[in-house]
Amino acid sequence: MSQAEPPDEQPSDASLLCAIAAGATMADLARLIDADSPDDAAARRAIASLARRGLLHPGDDPAAPRLTERGRAAALAQIGAWAASAEGLEEERRQVERLRTDLLATISHELRTPLTLIRTSIGLLLDTEPDAEMQQRLLRNIKQSTDRMHLLVTDLLDLARMRADRFDLQVRSVDLGELVAGAVSLMRPLSDENGQAIEIAVPGPPPVIPGDYRRLERVLLNLLGNAIKFARAGSPIAITVSEDAREVMVTIRDSGPGIPAEALPHLFDQFFTARTSSTSHNIGAGLGLPIAKGIVEAHGGRIWIKSSVEAGTTVSFTLPRAGVQEERDEGAGDR
Repeated sequence: MSQAEPPDEQPSDASLLCAIAAGATMADLARLIDADSPDDAAARRAIASLARRGLLHPGDDPAAPRLTERGRAAALAQIGAWAASAEGLEEERRQVERLRTDLLATISHELRTPLTLIRTSIGLLLDTEPDAEMQQRLLRNIKQSTDRMHLLVTDLLDLARMRADRFDLQVRSVDLGELVAGAVSLMRPLSDENGQAIEIAVPGPPPVIPGDYRRLERVLLNLLGNAIKFARAGSPIAITVSEDAREVMVTIRDSGPGIPAEALPHLFDQFFTARTSSTSHNIGAGLGLPIAKGIVEAHGGRIWIKSSVEAGTTVSFTLPRAGVQEERDEGAGDR
């Protein structure tokens, strides 16, 4: 490259050709090449370079260059690329706006019911003279409603941490038999209310894996909660733990109405709630499955769902045994 020619850098040849096609003057081209130090000489060198490449007619007046067929095609291609980029940015803006709208709608919907219940209960406590039994019921309503709001806020904070890669785990040895039994015990009142027996199958001795006990308990509570909510009254729910040399797998099966095929790819999307073929359920904020996925993947595991309408749903997730995740991390570092 001779000293008279500038290095290949922004703006691109195609951008210069578009400017020439639009009737840009030498001063316009100079500003396009370097807005801080516009230089007609730089513009003339760029025009000469384009002419040598067959993009402009050679010998034309530099102040009035004309595009060749190749130059016109390059300019049109650049215009098409700009249009596609603008369309992509607009679609991204629309997606962000939809997400913002979904977030506000979800928070508003999920907070309105517990706030109304709290307000009503407090009003009854203040304005009436309820007996001891009624007082206990109203206080339980208040506690359950505050717990529900706390869980929603915790879910949103967890999702924010996951997106920012600030989701820290408190890892220790976790006995999966203990973990499953504890989660089932917490959910037992809800399943008993629906007449649903929870059947547990854990190998003996139970597998022990490295993990964050509370986070993994959260995964089981979310998945069991969905199974209890959507399974038919009186039908069983099965939770099974299996293992091999490298990982353990936890599977939860229910006999609910199932999930339409078109919904399956979106189940782990934030705020996605059209998860069953039934419209009779309060399906909540659509945060449980994304959070479960984030926790499982933070442990180095996988999670997936199999379901069909009227055939129930099976949710499975894996967790690596001690040493396996370290091997994966080391392998990723070597690549």
